[in-house]
Amino acid sequence: MLVKILEEYSISYIHVDAMLPGHKRANIEIIRKLVELTNIPIIGNNSVRTINDVHKMLRAGARAVSIARPLIQNPKFIQRLVRDYSGRITDESNYSTI
Repeated sequence: MLVKILEEYSISYIHVDAMLPGHKRANIEIIRKLVELTNIPIIGNNSVRTINDVHKMLRAGARAVSIARPLIQNPKFIQRLVRDYSGRITDESNYSTI
């Protein structure tokens, strides 16, 4: 199984495109199954358009969620996330902020 091979290489995380071809929404079950199979942190991605989508990915076990479209469409989206997840949001990128 690929995830077991990745564990052998001590990778830091797996960034998962959770949307299946032909579907318009993320398949949260993909995230859930990967979390069950490995201790490697999972970053959920794709079809994250609402706060509820973020909640679903995190409840499925994703350690982080990659978001872009909502931030472009609604800059206040991040304010809601900060309010909902105050104390749990971290920046581990070591990048300068803009």
